[in-house]
Amino acid sequence: MRYQGTWLLTIGTLGATLATSSSSSTEKNILEVDLVFPQNKTYKPTEWFPIVFGFQNPQRAQYLNIDLTYSFHPHETNTQNDTITLFHDLRWENWSSHDPYFAHNFLDNFNSPGRWNLAWTVAWQSCDEEGFENRLMTSDMLTNQTDFSIWFTIAAKDAENEGIDADLVSATSGETSCPDLGFETAIAINVTEKTMSVPDFVDWSAADWTNHTCSVVAPTLVIPDPCRVKLDQTVVESIQASLTARRCQGLNPPDDCPEKEDNESAGVALPGSGLLMLALSGALGLFASM
Repeated sequence: MRYQGTWLLTIGTLGATLATSSSSSTEKNILEVDLVFPQNKTYKPTEWFPIVFGFQNPQRAQYLNIDLTYSFHPHETNTQNDTITLFHDLRWENWSSHDPYFAHNFLDNFNSPGRWNLAWTVAWQSCDEEGFENRLMTSDMLTNQTDFSIWFTIAAKDAENEGIDADLVSATSGETSCPDLGFETAIAINVTEKTMSVPDFVDWSAADWTNHTCSVVAPTLVIPDPCRVKLDQTVVESIQASLTARRCQGLNPPDDCPEKEDNESAGVALPGSGLLMLALSGALGLFASM
């Protein structure tokens, strides 16, 4: 399997300076992670295809060491070499900056017809409540992982009546565009208000950025509701501005990049700290295998 993009892969998080019209999760302890875009639909080819995840009630993620990984695999091939694997580095995010919080990405792999599987994984770590309270030397962080999978299609360029535009606003604007309710597009995590200090004998990779603090997670019967997440025009414009900023800072910037002073004064750099740029095999020859 290889980590790849094409000429540019822009991964980031968004929320610190943006407003949306959606409400927070109705359950105060429920952290909900939603696949906002794409959905199980057919889209017209586009030069830069957006991928957006939303975190409802995101402040509940502060002490979970949450990890978001996702892969795209074309239906036409069975080789792992054609799989695009991406992840978001969420370790230093300011989860209280905005609700909902968005992790987004753009890829230029979807400008030709094909059917794709999007497999995504949410993993998190929580306190071993009983073990930590009793100082059991065998106790450790509790690790959880949930996997999801959807399919979407890119229509042929000459198929005028096939596919919809990859429009983030319309994708979340109404009931007909809302993703199906269920567990392939969202997950609800019951993060209680109880936090604990991680004992010194527990080796936890997230200790430095959580101040050695973890959350206690409880079972939940709450059905996630990704339809609550709305992307308004202001948010979408900022997401698109992050793509422009990253492309203009790349090795082969487009001709329509703003002048340097305009770029800096406009503040178009991506808000948030979870930035990652990966170059693709055919473009810059950087590989990662697993």
